[in-house]
Amino acid sequence: MNSTMSLPVILTTEEIAIRAKELSETLERRDLIEFEAKSTARGYKQAVEDLGKKITNLYRMVNSGKEDREVDVIDKPNYERGLMETLRLDTGAIVKYRQLKESEKTKSLFEEQEAQCDAFMDKAAKEADKLYATDITDTTIITFPPAEKSDAMGSVQ
Repeated sequence: MNSTMSLPVILTTEEIAIRAKELSETLERRDLIEFEAKSTARGYKQAVEDLGKKITNLYRMVNSGKEDREVDVIDKPNYERGLMETLRLDTGAIVKYRQLKESEKTKSLFEEQEAQCDAFMDKAAKEADKLYATDITDTTIITFPPAEKSDAMGSVQ
C-alpha cells in the first residue's frame, strides 16, 4: 500500500526563484493589509473623537441653554466714554469694547446730526408710548352753540 509523507526535498534553482517571487508578493500583500488596517483604525479613532467633541458641545448647549452662532454686530463710537463699542444688532447689548483711536476721537458733522436725530426720535417714541398708554374713559359729549350766520359782506345777521 502506497502512502505519502511530507519530507524535505531539495529545490531546483527555478523553484527557488518561484518561491522568492511568491515570498515577495506575500510580503507586499501583508504590508498592504496592515496599512489598510491601520488606516481604518485611524479613521475609526477620528470618528470616535469627532463624536466625542459633538457630544461635549451638545451637552454644553443643553445645560447652558445657549449656543454660539454668527450674530450681526456693529461698531459704534461712544465719545463720552472714549470707547468703540461693538453692539449686537439683535439685542443691542455691548459684546466688546476698546479705546477709541486718535483718528476716531473726532465726531463728524454727520455723526453729530445723526446722534441728535436719534435722541429726538427716542424722545418722540417715548412720548408716543405715553400717549397711546393713556386710558380714555371719559365719554362726556361736548356741545357747542350754533354759529352766527353772516352774509357775504361779513355782517352778522
